Amino acid sequence: VIFHTFCEDIASQLPAVVVSVEYRLAPENRLPIAYDDALNAILWAKDQALGKGGRDPWMEYADFTKVFILGSSAGANIAYHVALRALDFDISPLQIKGVMMNQGYFGGVARTASEIRLKDDAYVPLYVNDVLWTLALPTNLNRDHEFCNPISGGTYLGRIYRLPKIYIKGDYGDPLVDRSVQLAQYLINNGRTVFYRFNAGGFHGIELQNTTAAQELYDDFKYFVNNPFIMNENGISKEPLSYDMKEIMSGGVSRASA
Repeated sequence: VIFHTFCEDIASQLPAVVVSVEYRLAPENRLPIAYDDALNAILWAKDQALGKGGRDPWMEYADFTKVFILGSSAGANIAYHVALRALDFDISPLQIKGVMMNQGYFGGVARTASEIRLKDDAYVPLYVNDVLWTLALPTNLNRDHEFCNPISGGTYLGRIYRLPKIYIKGDYGDPLVDRSVQLAQYLINNGRTVFYRFNAGGFHGIELQNTTAAQELYDDFKYFVNNPFIMNENGISKEPLSYDMKEIMSGGVSRASA
């Protein structure tokens, strides 16, 4: 129910048609099964856009030329990977304009400062995190595989440059936050347009319990989806850009600066 309400809030505030994917879960279905399921959802949306086999009545309200892939926690990990995978498919008339990652669930073999500092976190303690990755990753692969550690290289390197604009949000009270900081820097270094917000304090899943944090996130989503910065026909900025959402929302970054 809590996630359904989250999706309802996003739908009403943007406004948007929200498609929530019920992907198969580990350990019975290890990665990349979840990515396959998310990609199938994108292909389903393509069929909806084409009216193939009929169209669900509620999809009549969707703008298929303005699609954003959004995920929180494990969903943010899936959003990132499926956005990269979708680049290899003809999904027209769908047009993916952006990728939105909230408190992305990523990892790696070497510990980050936030993981060490918050190793006994109430929501994502380090030992639980390790167990979850052991159960989710394909057998015999470690946490530096690209499914877990997106900055480790792997098969996606040639696709990074084709990603549309990206939103990344994290909280410094979340043990996983350094992973999102690293990913943001990695994408910026590879010329992607990145809008980011990293808040002091907080915790993993804060927007599901704190209405103020939730509203800040919704406001970020609205700005990111409707932002005035100039993009080309593929949704990619003409110049590599990165923006701190706090500065943007406070007026610290002007439209003219884009």
